[in-house]
Amino acid sequence: MKTDSSNRSEAAQPIRILALDGVRGIAILGVIVAHGLIPIQTESPWADFLKALLSFGTYGVDLFFVLSGFLITGILLKNHGAGNLLKVFWIRRIARIMPLYVAFLVIMYSVCAFFIPENMPKVPGWAYFFYLQNFFLAGGAAPSSFGFDITWSLVIEEHFYLLFPFLIALSPRKYHLRIILAGCCMGLPMRLLVHPWLESHFHLVRLNSLFLTGRLDQLCGGALLAYVVYAGIPLPKRLFSPVAVIAAWTLVGMLFVLKAREHLITGIAGVLTLGMLIGSGCPVCVRFFESRVLRFFGRISYALYLFHSPLFWYSHHYFTGMASFLGVLFAAILAIGLAWISTRYFEEPLLEKARQYRYAKD
Repeated sequence: MKTDSSNRSEAAQPIRILALDGVRGIAILGVIVAHGLIPIQTESPWADFLKALLSFGTYGVDLFFVLSGFLITGILLKNHGAGNLLKVFWIRRIARIMPLYVAFLVIMYSVCAFFIPENMPKVPGWAYFFYLQNFFLAGGAAPSSFGFDITWSLVIEEHFYLLFPFLIALSPRKYHLRIILAGCCMGLPMRLLVHPWLESHFHLVRLNSLFLTGRLDQLCGGALLAYVVYAGIPLPKRLFSPVAVIAAWTLVGMLFVLKAREHLITGIAGVLTLGMLIGSGCPVCVRFFESRVLRFFGRISYALYLFHSPLFWYSHHYFTGMASFLGVLFAAILAIGLAWISTRYFEEPLLEKARQYRYAKD
């Protein structure tokens, strides 16, 4: 397992596990392929079968949640006890997420206002800027077809970043495992019991997808793995073996075919995948995820996640059949180029400035 570090102090620039950048790359590629091909209208049964197969790529979002839980918890545990933990953590998170997100929203609203006003979101604009759009969508607000609602997953992560650091930073180390396990155990009953009750009694929709409580087991599953790694507990080779990972994703695939998607199973598969790579349980797999191509897509994944949606919408909206496919291909290339420019010349310089804020030592 390779790592990457610079000459900066460890507090300023944490060591990166290169294979995890590759996981992020796989996740975004799966999402891009699924979002690009599923809406294309086809008349061939084989084409429909291929689209159904590639729609499995939407599970890339689940991988993002597990990976976020792992990475964020690692930072919090490593720097627990620092007097400025929350301040530095949120400064860096804001620098990582907010500038591009705000720029994206401004561009999207401008395009809608001047060119396609019929696609202006029904959700109030201020809700998007404060990461509250999911509450309006859960209340039945019609989603915009122009790509705004790709931000639903960012809302869940932001809510996690807001609440979880408080619990970790303000509690003694001996309670961290209990907090994480509680989060792991909350997701399933919320999806099976609480959310359906809320939907039926308050006319709400899609709570399992739109609320943080529906994804807690995935985020906290990643957090649990980070706790184990940070505590120096050896990862069981058999549990985090390629066989276990393949079995877990096979189960996810079977549920996918049966249209019985369950976030807990996907979260477990994601945790096993990360654990296998961290523990070097499969050297061939580690080398695959450390490839330059996957790490490149992992590097630009955030910008690419935002940019691809409106560009794909244009291709799907104005073209059909093969023309739509070619339009999606061109839109994907354009989105990759824009994402690289954004990452290299906009996001990363801001992150460098944010890293000047360092965690105080215990």
